[in-house]
Amino acid sequence: MKSTALGVASFLGVACLALGGSPALATTFAPMSDAALADQARVAIVGRVLEVQPATQDDGPAVEVLVAVDRVLKGEPVAGAIVVHVLGGVSAAGLGLRLSGAPHFAVGEEVLLFLAPVADGSYRVQQFFLGAFHVLEDRGRKLARRDFGDAMAVGEKGFEPAAETVVRDAQRFADWVQDRGVGIRRDRDYLVTAADASGGELASVTAPFTHLVYSNDGLPVRWFDFDRGLTESWRVHSAG
Repeated sequence: MKSTALGVASFLGVACLALGGSPALATTFAPMSDAALADQARVAIVGRVLEVQPATQDDGPAVEVLVAVDRVLKGEPVAGAIVVHVLGGVSAAGLGLRLSGAPHFAVGEEVLLFLAPVADGSYRVQQFFLGAFHVLEDRGRKLARRDFGDAMAVGEKGFEPAAETVVRDAQRFADWVQDRGVGIRRDRDYLVTAADASGGELASVTAPFTHLVYSNDGLPVRWFDFDRGLTESWRVHSAG
């Protein structure tokens, strides 16, 4: 299936959950290499998120992300800040749209983004969540990681839960992207195995009998594993 609304050739299908709508399927996609992603993107930057605000696009509710550009890795020099639109979220009218795997951004976080310019002067993330890397501190170094959420990758055995098998040293990855943008081809010296990176932090739930919600938009969390006859692991904090 070709997704023309998102302009994403690698995505085979996208399903969403609107408030009051029917259950949704997960986003499915065909994985692509870092080289293909870097070559396809017209712009690549390292920056910091300044603002995250609800917005509306022709395709529905969206999120408008204001990013201060610290370093341009590919494309024309960009001064100051840019606006990046991501489809999904909650509109001012209260309409909610969730796209499984859609990039979520937090104010203050550092990001490495592969971008496609839009006619109005803003940008969208190249290849949806595949082009959005979050820069995290890990034992004195910075790692660039992606969040696939509930997205499903198309593998040799069919649909499989998407997961990063490697993470990237953020500085080396940025240097590699910048070199590739000017025609320098070299080995991927930035890879760090996932086992060598620290795990994520557990979110705590203190209010009993409430929905778990996504912190960025307040929409309820939904597990798709149950739809496939699988189980979920739960952890309970000793303090309740």
